[in-house]
Amino acid sequence: MTGRARQKGTKIPILDIPSLSNAYILPFFFTFIVLALYRSLRRLLLEERLDEDEDDDMLPLTYRSWTSLLIPLHICALALAHIVQHELDSDLDLELSEIPLEQCSHTLIRQEWRTLSDAHKQQYIDAVKCTQSLPQITTFEGVQSRFDDFQAVHIHTADSIHYVGHFLPWHRRFVKIYETTLRNDCGYRGAIPYWDWTLDVHNGSSILNSPVFDPTTGFGGDGVPGTFNISSLLSEAIIESSQIYLPSFVGCVQDGPFANFRVHLGPGKAIKEHCLMRGIDDEFTESLSRKAVEKALAQPTFEKFRVELEGGEDRPSEHGSGHLVIGGDLGNLYSSPADPLFFLHHANLDRLWWKWQTMDLRRRLTDISGKTLPFATPKHKTNVALDFMLKYDRLAASIPIKEIMDVREFPLCYVYE
Repeated sequence: MTGRARQKGTKIPILDIPSLSNAYILPFFFTFIVLALYRSLRRLLLEERLDEDEDDDMLPLTYRSWTSLLIPLHICALALAHIVQHELDSDLDLELSEIPLEQCSHTLIRQEWRTLSDAHKQQYIDAVKCTQSLPQITTFEGVQSRFDDFQAVHIHTADSIHYVGHFLPWHRRFVKIYETTLRNDCGYRGAIPYWDWTLDVHNGSSILNSPVFDPTTGFGGDGVPGTFNISSLLSEAIIESSQIYLPSFVGCVQDGPFANFRVHLGPGKAIKEHCLMRGIDDEFTESLSRKAVEKALAQPTFEKFRVELEGGEDRPSEHGSGHLVIGGDLGNLYSSPADPLFFLHHANLDRLWWKWQTMDLRRRLTDISGKTLPFATPKHKTNVALDFMLKYDRLAASIPIKEIMDVREFPLCYVYE
């Protein structure tokens, strides 16, 4: 038998008799069964022969006859027991080899925000607020809570996780880590919701009318002009290095559940406490249309799909437009997780990637490519592969991309409605 660990709760075929008994008691048992059958047959033959000619030489088995048969029969029984045990061990090894080391205990179903009940929405908002009071686990400067941990990790890795082949895989796991925190540490029972912005950008209606901005059952509305002057907070150097788009920082959000929320990190790479700021701008809605999504989903390879969805520094896309249409911290490459809507936006991007994967699932579960560094020259360019490691500082252990290609499997364990 091999030394592999047995998974708790797994039914496997084993003998009820201990292994010591299998080796010694079982052979004796087989031996005496065979001897008993032999003796019965011998008696029948003897009685029949005596009836015919009363031959005195045909006598019942003596003690000596018994012992002469015992040794070879016992050897045969030992061999039989060994064969039986070997087959059972082979069955055990086979079944254990088919059991994954870790597997999903259940599958979460991620739903679009507007489909949730008001009670469900409130439970999610409460869980987000809970993370803002959980103790920090990273050591980045300025961090004061678990919510800050997520923003800090994103700020410090932003330069290496955007405009690269692992952009989608990294954020897929990042959102999952956040979802797990809400469930394990804040008592939230559901899955993280997503925001399908294609439902809010048609018929010339402002995206501000989306249910996600509802002050009662959503995340609050736009920033109020005149409530904050970002230019007085940041130097020209930090504004430039952090790629801060000043027009998007209109003002503080003053309604909804995050009206009084204080952000400890950002804007950009700065570490300045400030209010949650937004600056909703409908000029970015064109790339959030169904037509734009259909174009991305029609791409034949992962890299072409990723580029279409993520875009580039000078090219509008679903990813960038989803950030800039809301503006404020969410509109910044670095400090965007300061706005709780960050996770709904990226859950939707992940949903679109999964939808693209399912269009040719067998091939696309292993389709990954793209450069590992955002601005690498062709001479120094290396491509992302399935064994490329995704890192999240102290939020979670590093993991290879191949482990998160299928959302239905561990450690992700979710699907989209």
